[in-house]
Amino acid sequence: MKNDPSTASAPKTTAPGAPISARLLLTLFTLSLVFAGFSAWVWLSGDTAAPYRRGYTPLTAEWQTDGEGAWVADPYIGKKLRCDLDARESNELGREFTYRAVAISPDACFRDDGINGPVFAVAVGDSFTFGHKVALEDVWTERLEKAIGAEVVNLGLSGGAPTQYPRNYERHGAPLKPRLVIMTLFVNDWLDDAMFHAWWQARQTYGEQVDFPRSNAIYEGIRKNAYRLPPDWAQPALGGGIDLEIDGETYHFDASAYAAQDPRSPTIAEGKRRTEQAIIDLRAAAVTDGATLVCVVIPAKEHVYHDRLMSKLPYARELPADTFCREITEWCRKHDIACLDMLPILRRDVATGGRPYFPRDGHFREQGNHLLARELERYLRELQLIRPD
Repeated sequence: MKNDPSTASAPKTTAPGAPISARLLLTLFTLSLVFAGFSAWVWLSGDTAAPYRRGYTPLTAEWQTDGEGAWVADPYIGKKLRCDLDARESNELGREFTYRAVAISPDACFRDDGINGPVFAVAVGDSFTFGHKVALEDVWTERLEKAIGAEVVNLGLSGGAPTQYPRNYERHGAPLKPRLVIMTLFVNDWLDDAMFHAWWQARQTYGEQVDFPRSNAIYEGIRKNAYRLPPDWAQPALGGGIDLEIDGETYHFDASAYAAQDPRSPTIAEGKRRTEQAIIDLRAAAVTDGATLVCVVIPAKEHVYHDRLMSKLPYARELPADTFCREITEWCRKHDIACLDMLPILRRDVATGGRPYFPRDGHFREQGNHLLARELERYLRELQLIRPD
């Protein structure tokens, strides 16, 4: 196992209002919420398979029907796609799409069109890589594959955290021997990484009985504490969500997009450190395999439309909109890691009438995927990473 960040212990402090360590989260959340509740039921019932597919949770978030979700638990990566997944749905714009799993390795399936030759690139990331609620042919990985005429394999995990990506690459990407590894990062990653490590610590103690509550009790417990701030700082009201009409469509915006990138929160600051370590680990793994790592930083739509929200959301008035994208790109520059920042690109796009995001959902619609594919192709050519064999 290469540079497993789970072996690093979280910083500890006894000062009042100090950051909550992953081990403290383990104690508070798993004991009070997990072990005393759902995990006890799972343990006593002796049924360890059914809980992985119960309810709409981050573990099963992409698709639900007849009580079964798209994902099953994985003890190392966190989850993996069900290999029998083949479901048809419609998104909020009324466009049909299909979630279909394809075997990429002997023990794992992903949302891809299959491997039809030497692999040029593998993409790791969350739902923005997976292709949330758009047809596979519109997902940016497929668009990039067709544009450059080389195999790009989609290893996206919806709801994933950056620490999961080196693990996913190690297990399922490295054996494909890619020349390029593409890692997408989204603004909620700092919070997601804090949650993943709390789950990982819990699993070391309680084993598979926390695999499902990792997406329920632990998830909710950390969210409730995620935005704790030092007592001497007056936190602005989150302001909830608002609806705004933009170019004839009603868009929903959520203030949590600002809170999720606020490193004054101890949980967010901890997740930020974990995310940076995950990038280092993935680059080290890629270099060892003779590949190049390229990061793509994706902002929330609230940050793209920030100028329209400043008079509507307290957080938008109090906090910068570019914190996550700026800090990730500057950090990558410091460590000599190629990084494509999509925030200025998306702002230019919406200023000229582009519609990259769904109106209510926070993900890219087809146009956003197409834009990312074009910009990434341009960036890779600029870096001379796409060249004739």
